[in-house]
Amino acid sequence: VSTQSTGQNSPIKTVILLTFIYIVVNIPNFVYQIMLIRMVLSIDPGYNSIDSISDHIKQYFDTEFEYYYFWLLTYTLSTCLNSALNPLVYFYHIKTFRQFSRQVLMSSTVIRNKRSNPVNMINTKL
Repeated sequence: VSTQSTGQNSPIKTVILLTFIYIVVNIPNFVYQIMLIRMVLSIDPGYNSIDSISDHIKQYFDTEFEYYYFWLLTYTLSTCLNSALNPLVYFYHIKTFRQFSRQVLMSSTVIRNKRSNPVNMINTKL
């Protein structure tokens, strides 16, 4: 019974860890979205332009560099960091993923070491 409950806890722990990583990595994005919503709600109804909304947001940053740096941080870096951490969590928590990764790495190393012809690789079983 204990092995069965341990096996069932592992996916739950993995999902919780992935959710936690997603939330932590995207905190700057959440802050930016909240800031954007507050700006849109505080703008006079006479402003109908997207440019006026971005100008309104830029006033909260000292320089334009900070604005674009924050934008880069919120969208690009948070997405890349989350995408880079997910396979590491999978590798650490999921045994079959670990075995498959090792098998793929070993087979690619064997193929590279043999320096075989690409036509022969199609016919060989990995």
